[in-house]
Amino acid sequence: MLEPACDAIVAYLQANAINGLPILLPGTRTDDAEKPTQFMAVNVIGSGPATLRTMGQPGNRLFIHQGEAEVIVEVPFGLGEAGIGPYTKTIANLLQWATLPAPTSPQIVRLFTPRTDRGMQDDRNGNYWAKRVVCPFDFYYFA
Repeated sequence: MLEPACDAIVAYLQANAINGLPILLPGTRTDDAEKPTQFMAVNVIGSGPATLRTMGQPGNRLFIHQGEAEVIVEVPFGLGEAGIGPYTKTIANLLQWATLPAPTSPQIVRLFTPRTDRGMQDDRNGNYWAKRVVCPFDFYYFA
């Protein structure tokens, strides 16, 4: 049921695009020749059914589903923290306490305060410096 929340978060990041930092979504295949030199990967992770809360009567019940939006920014390894820092700060500022309408009304995604991990060398091939911005959210919907 998190697909509308994922769509809302990705659409929000795309609408507030950061110049020179394309978005790669899960399942996007790129050959090494096509892979951009810097990019952000977006994942939306649900916290599982244990965190699903409901209130109301059947047919008019509000569901609150918790999750995390994870944005991984990767830049060429030589740029390091100086090259990646401005991107992750901008993304964190975009996500902080944002309220997004989901594609189907009345659905809302409410983001909270993001955290930023310290940068590290990408363990896949060593050509990138990577840093994560993780923002918890609540997804509200009626069913």
